[in-house]
Amino acid sequence: MVVGFRRWQRKHFAKPGSHLYAVRILSCIVDRSKQQWLPGDSPLADFEMDAAQATNISPVIHYTNMSSGYTAYFWTFGDGTTNSTEENPVHVFADTGSFLTQLVVTNNYGCRDTILKTIEIGPRSTLFAPNCFTPNHDGINDIFFPKWTQMKDLYVVILDRWGLELAQWHGLYGSWDGLYRGKPVEEDVYIYKIHGYGNDNVYYEWVGHVSVVY
Repeated sequence: MVVGFRRWQRKHFAKPGSHLYAVRILSCIVDRSKQQWLPGDSPLADFEMDAAQATNISPVIHYTNMSSGYTAYFWTFGDGTTNSTEENPVHVFADTGSFLTQLVVTNNYGCRDTILKTIEIGPRSTLFAPNCFTPNHDGINDIFFPKWTQMKDLYVVILDRWGLELAQWHGLYGSWDGLYRGKPVEEDVYIYKIHGYGNDNVYYEWVGHVSVVY
């Protein structure tokens, strides 16, 4: 079996059956009165981007037009924002999700080629841990509770300055009340170690200090 793709391209399959093959669809003006292709080679659309994945913390993608044989080009980014006629655009995605970037190139004869590539903008996992708390039971800032976004799980360990483990928990909603073996710890600076996986499937680790103040 022979399959034709362009005027100068043919693909031969040695055996019958199903075959997986990538096809680029070209569009070109035809002289309909003579049923002929207009002269000139068709353009080839191609581009590179500095990342195929990014996060909503830094959703900036730089594109490089790698096409050949073109005289005009047009970009769309699949996120409903402004399109671009810059040759090498920089685009900022305003939301998370999977977006299809499309580049269409055209030559002087009206021949056109299109290429599409997917960019994934995912949520960034973050953590904020307070640098002090006051476990004096006045109802204000009585516990050490790390706040997070887009985390799947957390494992937290609290140590004193000599490395003694004072508290630990596994889960997103644990906290420390400033007690060790049922008694308040001294006013001092303590160490927290936190690690876990985010919703972006990235493993994170944080180490810092928290002061106990009465």
